[in-house]
Amino acid sequence: FKHFDCAVFEASLSHYPTKKKQKVLQGIAKHTDEILLHELTLRGADITLGGDDCALARHVKQDAGRTLSIAFHPLTVAKWKELLEGVGYEVVQVETGPIVALNPLTLVKDEGVNGFAKIVWNIVSDSDIRNRVLETKKMMKVHEDELGYVIIQAQPKKV
Repeated sequence: FKHFDCAVFEASLSHYPTKKKQKVLQGIAKHTDEILLHELTLRGADITLGGDDCALARHVKQDAGRTLSIAFHPLTVAKWKELLEGVGYEVVQVETGPIVALNPLTLVKDEGVNGFAKIVWNIVSDSDIRNRVLETKKMMKVHEDELGYVIIQAQPKKV
């Protein structure tokens, strides 16, 4: 295998159970000097105090998984950090915030005007897409206090 300066995980681990996340990170850890992780996170006082497996966290995971039609296993920021530290990395920097997906201004910024126009066209012209987007937006609004994003920069622990 080649060695890379950095491995980037962009919303690609949240659908794996924790043990699978750990396996993926262990596998890449031998081949990179830095990990940048941008994932969904569970947040809010009740979840932070109760943990990833409290009743509220389980409800959010189930509701989001059902709405998105995927397995959905986000972690709290503390658990994301613990996971990275468990595979030999030191967390250097962390940023968190609310999810702003499906926000028109964010979509224009992320996708550009042409990309945004294509998204709007797909939503307007396809009832299945429209229904799915509306259900997702509704779910995200319901759980806006419990779901967010986390960005973590981690580097191998110095020995």
